[in-house]
Amino acid sequence: GVPADGIIEDGESSLDESMLTGEYLPVTRRVGEQVVGGSQNMENPLTVRVTHAGNNARVAGIVDLTDRAFASRPRLAQMAARMAHLFVLRLLVVTACVTVAWWFIDPSRMLWVLLSVLVVTCPCALALATPTALTAGHGQLRQRGVLITRADAIESLSNATRVIFDKTGTLTRGEMQLTQTCPLNEQSS
Repeated sequence: GVPADGIIEDGESSLDESMLTGEYLPVTRRVGEQVVGGSQNMENPLTVRVTHAGNNARVAGIVDLTDRAFASRPRLAQMAARMAHLFVLRLLVVTACVTVAWWFIDPSRMLWVLLSVLVVTCPCALALATPTALTAGHGQLRQRGVLITRADAIESLSNATRVIFDKTGTLTRGEMQLTQTCPLNEQSS
């Protein structure tokens, strides 16, 4: 792969930039043209003068966007955290009532009943399930070449009525198929 952004000083080759651009067809790059770190050289050796490397490279910007998306908490995760907080408050009230009741019913079993109520009603699953599901979804999308730049993008997508794609190659797989034939003249000659 091409390790950094740069300008070709010698050579000509086909580069697969699909990971960065979404275009499935390799592009030919010649002397004087730019290459992007993260693309794959498919044919010939190239001599490239590095212009941007490390944190300044284009691929680092994409990684930054992904990291920013994971750092922000989507509305769904915030709502789950609020619900877990309210659930814990109610749980403490119920636990106090159960403790007082068992103090009068059978004080020797009170501690075990109290612990049982706390273990069975633990909101950990609620607090952990949402971020785990969102992280798994982001990972699956990234493997399919979809870059998520905002954490709440998946949630917002459920309300979308139209989707606009800004370039060719976005929705194709590079496998041409004949899906339908429409003869101009139905009569045989």
